[in-house]
Amino acid sequence: MKNNILTYNELCDKNQKLRDAKYKSWNNIVETLYTSYLIGIIEGSSDDFEKTTIDKDSYKKSLQFFFNDIDNSLEEAIDLININYPDDIEEDITIVPSEKLGKGWFWHKYNDGSGHLVSPDGKEYMSYDLHTNEYKETKDSGYDFFPLNYYYADGLIHKDFNPFSYMEEEMLKILAKDEINL
Repeated sequence: MKNNILTYNELCDKNQKLRDAKYKSWNNIVETLYTSYLIGIIEGSSDDFEKTTIDKDSYKKSLQFFFNDIDNSLEEAIDLININYPDDIEEDITIVPSEKLGKGWFWHKYNDGSGHLVSPDGKEYMSYDLHTNEYKETKDSGYDFFPLNYYYADGLIHKDFNPFSYMEEEMLKILAKDEINL
């Protein structure tokens, strides 16, 4: 490496040394991924890629961003892995993070238009059926209709209604009540 410049060939050499290392630390693995990624970008974006150079400081800064992105992605993946799935989980389920409730809250949506919300501690809330336009807050509560205009005179128009946003707002009210009662 000359001065503060890393050439394409030096980047390839660095990548090979990282790959050949006998002891592979987490840093080694991530940097190997990063150098492979950079090599791919260089080779895909330049006809004369062997003349491409990278500033070492830029390399270090970008590598740090890459590390952070990997760490954040792993945290999100671990959150998904730690969900307590029921034993009879169906193939036709989609799991989507909640928009308003924060980390660890996920919607379990089935292809038949039903589903429920799962809390970070694995409890089920807001079971719903989009075909009958009903939901219930907890397993023990009864079903209520969504506040739509064909059930209630002052109800909302169906096409403008977002049932998940509505249920998340209801869940926020439940959580606020629980905090007050502590």
